[in-house]
Amino acid sequence: MRNPLTMIQEAYRSPQNGAVNGSVDELRQRVIQTNAIFGLVLVALAIPVAAIMSVRYETQLILHAIPLAIGSLLSWQLARMGNLRWALILQLLALNGLGLCVTLLDSGASATGLIISTVTALYGFLLGESKTSRQTVIISAATVAIQLLWIAANWGVVTQVAVPVVDVTIFYVMIPLSFVAVALARLRQAYYAHSKAQMRAFKHLVESVQDAVARYSTEGELTYLSHTAESFFGCKRYELAGNRFVERIHVLDRPIYLKALDEARVHGTPRSVEMRMQCVRNEQYNFIWVEASLSPVQETEHEEGRYEVIAILRDITERKDQEVITQKAHLAAEQANQSKSRFLATIGHELRTPLNAVVGFSDMMLSDIGGELTKDHKEYVSLIRQSGTHLLDTVNMLLDMSKIEAGKFELQTSALEPASLIEPCFAIVASAAQAKNITLEAEKGTYLPPIIADERACRQILINLLSNAIKFSPEGATVKLRVRPKGTRVEFSVVDQGIGIAQSDIERIGEPFFQAHNGLARQYEGTGLGLSIVQGLTDLHGGEFKIKSTLNEGTTMIVLLPLDGTKAAVDDVSSNIEDLSDLQFKVEAERAAVEAEQEKAAKVS
Repeated sequence: MRNPLTMIQEAYRSPQNGAVNGSVDELRQRVIQTNAIFGLVLVALAIPVAAIMSVRYETQLILHAIPLAIGSLLSWQLARMGNLRWALILQLLALNGLGLCVTLLDSGASATGLIISTVTALYGFLLGESKTSRQTVIISAATVAIQLLWIAANWGVVTQVAVPVVDVTIFYVMIPLSFVAVALARLRQAYYAHSKAQMRAFKHLVESVQDAVARYSTEGELTYLSHTAESFFGCKRYELAGNRFVERIHVLDRPIYLKALDEARVHGTPRSVEMRMQCVRNEQYNFIWVEASLSPVQETEHEEGRYEVIAILRDITERKDQEVITQKAHLAAEQANQSKSRFLATIGHELRTPLNAVVGFSDMMLSDIGGELTKDHKEYVSLIRQSGTHLLDTVNMLLDMSKIEAGKFELQTSALEPASLIEPCFAIVASAAQAKNITLEAEKGTYLPPIIADERACRQILINLLSNAIKFSPEGATVKLRVRPKGTRVEFSVVDQGIGIAQSDIERIGEPFFQAHNGLARQYEGTGLGLSIVQGLTDLHGGEFKIKSTLNEGTTMIVLLPLDGTKAAVDDVSSNIEDLSDLQFKVEAERAAVEAEQEKAAKVS
């Protein structure tokens, strides 16, 4: 146990000097424990004093010591546990009990007991919090009333006043209480200074923000509104007092706000609600959207289960307006997307039927069905067939892209060998490669596990990648198709020696109608849908599409497909595809750009 004298000295130092690190609760605890130690010391001194006095004084000292000893022991233990409120109350009861015993049992020291009770009241009032101070007044007032009635009834007030109230026998009580009184005066001063500083800081913080701040009591009554509330609501604060604040809330939103307030006040649950409130804007009453953040605050002096609530009110009207605009735009985009899908489906079927006839009859004429053609006629028919096939492929890509984007492209999965895709894909792009004298090479791993996927979709992925590589590769170059296992997936990669792609354009690869290097793109055929379809079909299988490229050196396009493509989530079909809701506008923009380029070229020529 620490030296009591050292504890008293520390208690008398001002908290502003850092003796107790500015902690009011720590200083209060030290004072209570010091007073308890003094009580125990006085009880210990009462035993030898009683031995040398008469039996009468011995009995009185023992009776005086009983309440002081019990209260001191219990209060010291409670203060040590941190329960300062009950420690102080027990100490007050013990000291008042001592004063009452002195008054009732010793006729010569009745006024001394009255002084003890009075000083005890001052001690409790200075040291306790507001609720404890009220209890102190009640306890001490009852004790003093009993003492005054006893003195008046038995000895008379005049007689007691004539008796000296200060003699040697009460110095053992007055000296420690005097020390305690000085310490408590400084403690109380520091406590209120600290509280006022906190209040000033709180008000400064509240008034410096643009949001309105309100405070509710534990009973749910509005007790405070910041000055910013006047500009926020466009009225004086007194106009929002009482229930008039709630009356400003839209009638449909009041239940939500009141429920959130009760949850924060009763259960201590922070809540945030959005509601409409009536405010004055441009000298007119209008409803604005307000976000109310409710934070429960529990003071130590309040009963458990009840909280004060701090409400921060923020104007979110602009955000709500923006949300409405976004929702309308999203709805318009969905409607445009549906219109686009219907347009593509209709125009695709309308074009594909006659194109099939054009290609079919061209094949028949080239086979000399219906009569032998001259050399020139065969060349013309070949051009017709080539153009019709190209247009048919474009229509098919548009239809596939529309289905993928709409989530209507259904995979017909089955087990297949990855290596079996190489030869059919090479056969389809062989003519385009021969036209540019490009060599096609295939590299495959020693062991390729079978995959569960849509064979037609996988072929389309590889054909689009190979066609893209051939189109942007110079004559005499080499295009490689690599197939190898990669953990739980199979990797298909196409490597070319073409013009490459800038890093700034790689992120946009996969967007419909996008082609890197617009200037160069005009030199090559294509709609910009090939890689978009690759991206969409890869996503349908739950795979991954990556691009590695360096300008003027070449590009490597990688597709990673899982061994079981049926586990892909349907919701992720178009996760990496740009929303095509403005497809019609993009087509018109592309057409306008082409016409502008043609007009510019015509003027230059």
